[in-house]
Amino acid sequence: MRRRALLAAGLAATLLGVAACGDAGSGGSKGDGGTLKVWFQEDSVPDKIMKDLNDEFEKKHGVKVKYEMQYWTGIQQKLTKSFADGTGPDVFETGNTQNAAFSKAGALTDLTDKVADLGGQDWLPGLAESGRWDGKQYGVPFYASNRVVVYRKDMFDKAGVTPPRAQDEWLAVAKKLQDTFGAADPTFQPLLLPGSYWFALAGFVWDQGGELAVRDNGAWKGALDTPQAKAGMRYYQDLFKYSKLAPDSTEDHPRSSDVFAQGKTAMMLSLPLYYKESIAADPSLDGKLGVFPIPGRTAERTSSVFVGGSNIAVPKSSKNQALAYEYVKLITGEKWQTRLVQSAGNWYVPNKVSLGAAVAGDPVMNIVVAAAKLGKVPPTDPRWAAVEEEPQIIRQYMIGVLKGGDIDALAAEASAEITRRMKE
Repeated sequence: MRRRALLAAGLAATLLGVAACGDAGSGGSKGDGGTLKVWFQEDSVPDKIMKDLNDEFEKKHGVKVKYEMQYWTGIQQKLTKSFADGTGPDVFETGNTQNAAFSKAGALTDLTDKVADLGGQDWLPGLAESGRWDGKQYGVPFYASNRVVVYRKDMFDKAGVTPPRAQDEWLAVAKKLQDTFGAADPTFQPLLLPGSYWFALAGFVWDQGGELAVRDNGAWKGALDTPQAKAGMRYYQDLFKYSKLAPDSTEDHPRSSDVFAQGKTAMMLSLPLYYKESIAADPSLDGKLGVFPIPGRTAERTSSVFVGGSNIAVPKSSKNQALAYEYVKLITGEKWQTRLVQSAGNWYVPNKVSLGAAVAGDPVMNIVVAAAKLGKVPPTDPRWAAVEEEPQIIRQYMIGVLKGGDIDALAAEASAEITRRMKE
């Protein structure tokens, strides 16, 4: 989610030129020509909230906010071009890897000295990390989401099991569900787990103390072949035995909520959005579903989770630096973060740990927000984008292992390819 990051050719050279000629000064109290240009991505902010926020900002600062909704597809190239020709925004939403690419190229305003003013000591750690580059903060956390386990309470009751707290318990629960329902229905699956669900694998790797890639003498090196990372993959293998999906399946192909709504599945590892989609597809599920955090290695700590989300940044090329900062401060502050996470289908995690209470009344988001505190992200380096290019290395590695390939050989091959793609 929000990691559309194929880098445009010549990005660094182009943006360095833009940064060199951009005005990084404080700007005036009003925008250029009385206008502040703001770009946010599709589905990020509901129209009503955006209108109300912009009305408040315009009234306070005496300027016009020109809001333009953008699409993730092609946004990197569009932003690059707009910075070069002077038509770009003053404030924009950026995906994780995009933030790193623009930061490294020198195209974003350094907001490090504003972190305390923005409440940065309370930001979600994983999301805050995605906005940093070379020890400085260029992106301000906007919102996040992460994965949990959705389950059928009626099936758990019939099987005589309760939500597991540790990974060994999770496997035992899956087996009990299989024994209870599988004999009578060969299409039943205890757990809906896509085969190439690398967002989930990352959490298991981190739980074992592993990484997807590490710095080695100043260069990036793939780390899927370490004992810790392979232990995470082996646990994924054990879980996948209880799923009926194909090794090359993803959370969207087939759509997890569509499969879960068919009534032949007891658990689903998914985003909270799919919980709501399942009920929309089959209203009879309303009241039958529960949520628990992804179990950790022991009952004392839930699993690490991949935190996806967005940041907000100010380009150096903006002539309205001070005004742009005030806009960033407003939309990432308590009032508008609260309104945001209490709307939009209610699947957002707020950018600050202390704001978790904003969704405390929602039993699903309560679990999601708690899990997000242990969230992490892959390397915040623009070269990571190449790892996610097709064919996606980690997905191909997982598919190979789940089809019966040798995990040691496949892990070594995948690590070598990560190293190759992340070279300078």
